[in-house]
Amino acid sequence: GSGLTTPVVVKATGEGGVGLYFSPKVNDYVSQAEEKKLKEAAEIGGKPGDRPKPMKVSRAGLEGGIEVLVEAQPSPRIRAKRIAYKEGAVVKEMSESEILRRLEDDLGRWFKNKK
Repeated sequence: GSGLTTPVVVKATGEGGVGLYFSPKVNDYVSQAEEKKLKEAAEIGGKPGDRPKPMKVSRAGLEGGIEVLVEAQPSPRIRAKRIAYKEGAVVKEMSESEILRRLEDDLGRWFKNKK
């Protein structure tokens, strides 16, 4: 793949790490039946710009994410753990794997260039 399958919102966490919270795209799909009702409403005096209201945008933190922690003690290490998964949320395994793969690749290049 060329990137994450789910967009993320990045926020600092209380443990000194960074949380990458999955933020699914908003679905503003209009069905054929809804489109027909809007057209009929416009014909009988509704506003031509009337559109159904899209779903709420703010879902970040409801769909889970990954927290990345950099620790110096007891020995230098980087940890990643799942965070903020609400009951019933679908685990985003492909996006999690992509985040961890890129982190591993970036760290490998950093260590290689540090020598």
